[in-house]
Amino acid sequence: MSRTRGSGLLRQVMGPRRGRARVCAAYRRGPRPAAREARTRAEDRRESVPLVGVAFDVVERDSGIGGGILAGALAYRLFFFLLPLGLVAVGALGVVTAATGRSAESLGEATGLGSLVTASVANAIEDEASWYALLVGVPLLVWVSSGLLRVLARVSTASPGA
Repeated sequence: MSRTRGSGLLRQVMGPRRGRARVCAAYRRGPRPAAREARTRAEDRRESVPLVGVAFDVVERDSGIGGGILAGALAYRLFFFLLPLGLVAVGALGVVTAATGRSAESLGEATGLGSLVTASVANAIEDEASWYALLVGVPLLVWVSSGLLRVLARVSTASPGA
């Protein structure tokens, strides 16, 4: 039984397969005529319509400083900052709940936290794991915060005049 590559429906929607050489040749030829015409019209309106000029300036400045790479680095560091921050928050709420004698549910309602966080705090109190969460979370939070601050400093210096 011979094995065919790709389904018939996919070929109908996507068209015939393109080899690497054909894709590279298309890239070397540049954008299609309709795209070139649209860019030419937009550049012609750049001076007459201020909003078009601002859009071009923003895109040129963003690509000049590597805005996509900077945004990716910032998002990466923010994600890893939120993980130990959540651990410290759960640990701190567990310690506060144990110290005040209030239930985790009442403390969650008072602080406006969701039921998932409240359940985590209740489990941490039962196991006395809130201290361990703080002991692990605080050093991690400090370490990750230094990386986040480095990225924020680079992002702010990468865009002069901002």
